[in-house]
Amino acid sequence: MGNASSNYNQNPEPGDLIEIFRGPFQHWAVYVGDGYVVHLTRAFGFRFLFFSLNLDGRVKKEKLQDVVGTNDWTVNNMLDNEYRPRPVDVIVREACALEGRNQRYWFATRSCELFANELRYGKKRTQLSNYNQNPEPGDLIEIFRGPFQHWAVYVGDGYVVHLTRAFGFRFLFFSLNLDGRVKKEKLQDVVGTNDWTVNNMLDNEYRPRPVDVIVREACALEGRNRRYWFATRSCELFANELRYGKKRTQLSNYNQNPEPGDLIEISRGTYQHWAVYVGDGYVVHLTRFGCSSGSLSSDPDANGLVMKEKLQDVVGTDDWTVNNILDKKYRPQSVDVIVREACALVGREMPYDIVKKNCEHFSTGLRYGRPESQQVVTAFKFTVEAFAIAKIASTERLPGAVVEAVLMSLDKYKEDKATH
Repeated sequence: MGNASSNYNQNPEPGDLIEIFRGPFQHWAVYVGDGYVVHLTRAFGFRFLFFSLNLDGRVKKEKLQDVVGTNDWTVNNMLDNEYRPRPVDVIVREACALEGRNQRYWFATRSCELFANELRYGKKRTQLSNYNQNPEPGDLIEIFRGPFQHWAVYVGDGYVVHLTRAFGFRFLFFSLNLDGRVKKEKLQDVVGTNDWTVNNMLDNEYRPRPVDVIVREACALEGRNRRYWFATRSCELFANELRYGKKRTQLSNYNQNPEPGDLIEISRGTYQHWAVYVGDGYVVHLTRFGCSSGSLSSDPDANGLVMKEKLQDVVGTDDWTVNNILDKKYRPQSVDVIVREACALVGREMPYDIVKKNCEHFSTGLRYGRPESQQVVTAFKFTVEAFAIAKIASTERLPGAVVEAVLMSLDKYKEDKATH
């Protein structure tokens, strides 16, 4: 896609949707002509996106160049293949008429995307809205809930079976009780206002079991209690076990053939470990000093050690995948440079900081020459969402113990990250 300046050669037309790439998320605006866009943004600007619990938004008309800043952007009329756009004069007139209006804003629900699509198409939909899909019994349903995905098995007649928290997702961040329960519910009720899609993710690896077996076993489990913890993808393991008879996640990819220079993402329960594949079955990675590949130190001041090991030994029994996570944002360095620089660092001791200099920073720094960590950004999003929910809970006069549990849950999450 190139850098931000390369996108200014595009010539958007009035009524076009502008997608702006801001790190881990996208911001959306409507082009109204003469270099201006109308968009729904935070009342206090994106500078305070992760630091303010104020959920107020405001419709603004600003120069496209000022909204984009140094970010990348593109024209993306994403739903034109589904809906006929409204007349340009209507889009522009209604967009401009909303300037200065206050509206609720929360980035996890794609408020700005819903706002832009409603202006262009007259429909409050996101790119992932898939209510036109017709799932078949036995299909897996992936539901997008902010920073994570929930999974269910479609059993027919509009119903799904899924493993969820015993007290529902309303208390996802409030309860330290990890009890789960298998429920049979209407797909529409489980999805709510979230986006979803049919995703039979492992069909290319395994033959699904017969539909009648999937549905019968799923329905037979209704009401059963099981352990649930979203960080270990419990609901995904549950759904895959029903469809394939195998308790695997989407990241189980031992059939992959990584190429030298590829980034390897290893799922270790509550976090991801990262390495750079350098060929012949070996990876180079930054690990906590004095730790084996399968264990982690709890000392927050420990240094890191760059190691070259067999991919199989580093992965162990965990899931992994090739994930060149920033290829759409940056041009990778040449393979020989990545491999040479990685191997040259083997045996070096390096400062290790889970926020600024972790294994993901190390790996992305080698591939792109720019150290970035998406899981650090996700951790910030998780924290902000939890505190926002805590604030909402307090305004609704829910028990103080509920709010206290939020803080305890965040402490536990931080402890899990601190061991990485």
